[in-house]
Amino acid sequence: MLFTVITINLNNAEGLKKTIESVLAQERSLYEYIVIDGASTDGSVELAKSYGDKIDCFISEPDKGIYNAMNKGIALAKGEYVIFMNSGDCFASADVLHRVAGLNLTADIAIGAMRQKKRWGYWVEKPAKVSGYNLLYRTYCHQSTFTKTSVLRELGGYNENLKIAADACFLFEAFIRYNKMPMTFDFCVSDYAPGGISDTNFDLGHTERETYFKDNFTNIYKDYVKVHKWLRFSPSNVLRVIKLRLCSLM
Repeated sequence: MLFTVITINLNNAEGLKKTIESVLAQERSLYEYIVIDGASTDGSVELAKSYGDKIDCFISEPDKGIYNAMNKGIALAKGEYVIFMNSGDCFASADVLHRVAGLNLTADIAIGAMRQKKRWGYWVEKPAKVSGYNLLYRTYCHQSTFTKTSVLRELGGYNENLKIAADACFLFEAFIRYNKMPMTFDFCVSDYAPGGISDTNFDLGHTERETYFKDNFTNIYKDYVKVHKWLRFSPSNVLRVIKLRLCSLM
């Protein structure tokens, strides 16, 4: 099995170095590596070029945003599955791709756990079971998500009109509209680097998702509103939020 690992970057040379080293630590026969840079001016270009042919494809040019850059990577992908490991994010261990290959994937989209480093250790979050409720309310970590390249292309990649929520909206389209087959597994795929655009623009992400459901899934828009107004107070969600808040303070 061949995976395509794609990293997008803009002026984050320090994070890019961490990500590249993490990718290169994986078993080489299992992946091709594509780096899409948005015409960085902070030394990222020189850094990427210093790795030579260890990066199978490197492009640096102006783009129209995160999802435009991600779509460029999809167009170049030759692997059976794509995973995005963007600058600053890392694989959780050097054997991640080996372990995922051992699952003998058949699912259209397979999602593993992610973790964040805290002062006391690691906070690990396993993926929620794929369901209508969780797709409406929760988000899945794209750094821990393996998507068939054929599915990404069939569905036209990510919606470039969205700034933050296109990956979440893509999953809803894939599972609900196109009935693609999901799979979740519990071991950690990625070390998630907080502070990205989705972390610092939470309100925009919520607004984009709400508008998306209102425009594209009129019949379930009321369910989306209900979930975010009332069902978020369910015991399981309250406990999850309390755990996340406590961990953020440690």
